[in-house]
Amino acid sequence: MKKSIITLDTTKAQQAFDLLGETVKQIKNDEHVTKQPHIRIEFDDIRDVPKVWVDGELIGEADDKPLFSLKVDWNTNTDTDNHKGFDINYCDWTGQRPMRRGFSEGSVM
Repeated sequence: MKKSIITLDTTKAQQAFDLLGETVKQIKNDEHVTKQPHIRIEFDDIRDVPKVWVDGELIGEADDKPLFSLKVDWNTNTDTDNHKGFDINYCDWTGQRPMRRGFSEGSVM
């Protein structure tokens, strides 16, 4: 019985994998990527509904996630540590049933 020898040129495949690996490395180490703040709050007038972003997602503008409360407790640190915290609440209308959702964080005194 005669043995068959198959020769494959994997040079192009290896080059593609190398390029992919280099691209992933550049994306992970890219110094020009601007990081989004975890929470961003904007308003021009105290009587307006503030625009609130959580991890880059706007809460409150869309009809499916209306903002219904926002509380921020923050004081500048002086000789003593002051309590800091926030509480963001909205209705989530994206599922089968409306649900109250929110984000909250605070420092322990």
